[in-house]
Amino acid sequence: MIDFPNGKINLGLHVTQKRKDGFHNLESVFYPVNIIDVLEIITTPGSGQISFETEGLKIEGKNEENLIFKAIRLFGQKKFDYKVFLKKNIPMGGGLGGGSSDATFTLKILKNLNALKPNINLFEAAMELGSDCGFFTENKPCLVSGRGENIEPVNLNLDGYFIKLVFPKINVSTKIAFGNITPNNRPIDFARIMKEPLNNWQKFLVNDFETGVVNEFPALKNIKNDLLIHGAQYAAMSGSGSTFYGIYNSDKVFEKATEFEELNISL
Repeated sequence: MIDFPNGKINLGLHVTQKRKDGFHNLESVFYPVNIIDVLEIITTPGSGQISFETEGLKIEGKNEENLIFKAIRLFGQKKFDYKVFLKKNIPMGGGLGGGSSDATFTLKILKNLNALKPNINLFEAAMELGSDCGFFTENKPCLVSGRGENIEPVNLNLDGYFIKLVFPKINVSTKIAFGNITPNNRPIDFARIMKEPLNNWQKFLVNDFETGVVNEFPALKNIKNDLLIHGAQYAAMSGSGSTFYGIYNSDKVFEKATEFEELNISL
């Protein structure tokens, strides 16, 4: 079975508190975007063996460390062998949630193949794999809070807008991203902000990771301003970095390239 895990961007990202379990509470609107991986899983009768083949962007680390592998190992029925093929298009360490999406789509494929262990709650299983994974069970615009376990759909439709994703090819580790964060439990009315005109969002929607990540990697300094100068209605860093994005009301603004790799897609 083949499916197409998509990425997401964060519209604002506020780190509100460090939890006793070591995680952080956050608030953010997650919005799915049309940048996709290609994931195929084939099951045959067996004993739980997993073969894993990839192409596209290079994936660092051992196969056993990949969230797809972990999803199958934890939640796949052992009476099957699994042949996995992944074409990786969503950059790693870019704040677009590609690994989390791959993991959650793996669970969905297992369910459709009747290979998921009995009595598994898809959302709970996704959250066991990663904090962003739960969002992809909904995969529509949502206000996400807590560690990622609180998900509330929001009335937001950006159809007709266009997005430029800029990939600096810098992998921002979780250690670096959170090492530059000071939690601030300030009230943010996301529901109200989402009703504002898009060109007003720059006043209200802030990614708390952005300043620290840019200070750590000075090469990122001018990307957001470049996007805004060349017509973006709103621009920000996604997640804990390093991808930046700009949202535009016309595809005619994409003539100016940045010094980094970029992708233009419709929302």
